Amino acid sequence: MKNRYVVLIPFWGEVHSEIWIKYALPSYLSKHNIPYLARQADFSLLICTTQERWQWLEKNEDFCQVCKKYTVCFMDIAAIIAKHGGCYGNILTYAYHKAIKEWRVDKSEPYFIFLNADFVLADGVLQTVDQLVKKGAEIVFCPSLRVVRDEFLPLLCARIELQKDIKTLSVSARQMLNSAFQHLHPTVTAQTVNLPDEAGSLVTNQLYWKIDATTFLGRHFLVHPFVIKPSVVPLVPTGYVDYNVVYDFHPQGKITYITDSDDAVIIELECAHKEVEHFSFFLKNPVTYCGLVSRWVNALHRQNFTKTFVFHVAPLKKNRLLLEKEKRKFNRFTRQVSENLINYQPFIRHPYWVRSNSLVWRRLSWSKRVLKKICVSGARRIF
Repeated sequence: MKNRYVVLIPFWGEVHSEIWIKYALPSYLSKHNIPYLARQADFSLLICTTQERWQWLEKNEDFCQVCKKYTVCFMDIAAIIAKHGGCYGNILTYAYHKAIKEWRVDKSEPYFIFLNADFVLADGVLQTVDQLVKKGAEIVFCPSLRVVRDEFLPLLCARIELQKDIKTLSVSARQMLNSAFQHLHPTVTAQTVNLPDEAGSLVTNQLYWKIDATTFLGRHFLVHPFVIKPSVVPLVPTGYVDYNVVYDFHPQGKITYITDSDDAVIIELECAHKEVEHFSFFLKNPVTYCGLVSRWVNALHRQNFTKTFVFHVAPLKKNRLLLEKEKRKFNRFTRQVSENLINYQPFIRHPYWVRSNSLVWRRLSWSKRVLKKICVSGARRIF
């Protein structure tokens, strides 16, 4: 019996719509991504967006070609966007939850693949996913690497080809990383702990260690929850998707981490000024980083942080001795961070989640009060 995959793509707004249709989607269509998955399994692409954006997609010739070849479906998330406004994390979390709740209705129990609109995949990423699933993986986490969008897009544009009336972007993992290393986002540099002369970031989700121009190591508190086969579906999400995905959908599940970039590269396209307001010069030492993350990390984040991710362009065997030496240094640094993380936040009622949702309800309550005043005022004028 074939496995069943549902690829979830939430997006809204003109900018992310354009990025997805022009760059992200063609990368999904490289030989060893969606075409491979469609041959090996039952496959569906679920677009989670607004009715307006869906109608815009239906007028796009490239998208129509994809719809002719693959099963593409639409789920309306306009109500979620309207309710949560500018809370990006909330919208993503509730969109993924709604999709799983509506599509996990039969006994096929699909594997859900989470992709953001600004994620570009190297060729072979989805092949790696299928191979891991066939070995028994039910939850797969894979890190993404952030680059400067405006610098990186022209490089991608030059690699897009037309194959059988479908635009594809086929770039190997090492080629993708080679380009990414030349256009790393400032937040990556800021979180690289062995670059003491560079400003650090007060918003720290990952730590990096630069070995040379072609190799980076990473320890991530936040790792992209790439694939999950839910065993349960909660009535409502209990936290952000990258905080509580395992707790909510597969509490007894074991996570498989993709730690070698040769197996999968996910590039996150981000504007250059993203989070730069949080940059500051400080001592990049374990005590400092412990203080920065202790306010929000939970048990899942601590588990994520135990894994070392290797991003490399050259074969690892080429500089094996240097790699092992630098790994020991990085592991010693991160171990000291972990040892100082005595307490961590709960899954239920995490302060960030509580605060973001209270802001939503406060805004809705304010809107209702304003609407009530308008209605009462209008009634007075009428009578």
